[in-house]
Amino acid sequence: MEGTTQEENYKKVLGEYVDKLATGTYVGTARGLLYFIHNGFKYPMISSRIPPLIDIFLDGSTLEFMSFWSKDRRNMYALCKFAISKIKIFRERSDYILLSIEPHGKLKNIEGKFLLLLYTNKELKDTIKLILESEELKNGEEEGFAYSTLFSF
Repeated sequence: MEGTTQEENYKKVLGEYVDKLATGTYVGTARGLLYFIHNGFKYPMISSRIPPLIDIFLDGSTLEFMSFWSKDRRNMYALCKFAISKIKIFRERSDYILLSIEPHGKLKNIEGKFLLLLYTNKELKDTIKLILESEELKNGEEEGFAYSTLFSF
């Protein structure tokens, strides 16, 4: 999404979100935070004082995470697509699941990792775990990208 304004990018991501709602496989919605971790530093990609809602979609062998929120009267967004084979459960408790994601696809040359914290109920957590454990879903394209108004590569 290089070379376009933030408002144009926001409209593109919003259009992709509407398309996913119409044609995608909806997994669920959870409040959460996404950070990129590199050399001990934490770069926010989805972050707010109150964790924003993140919608989760299954697309072939990938999971897509989309979030929209406001910060200082600005429209913020994040759109991330990660191969299921690159997502690992880092930690889980009764009210959350923390996922570790290895950079791949368009991000394959980037050192570090993504940490996605999702505050979930048991049913959504079980669904995510079932998807991540599926050998059939792990054997597909390893497409990956991450766009955010907070941090770009």
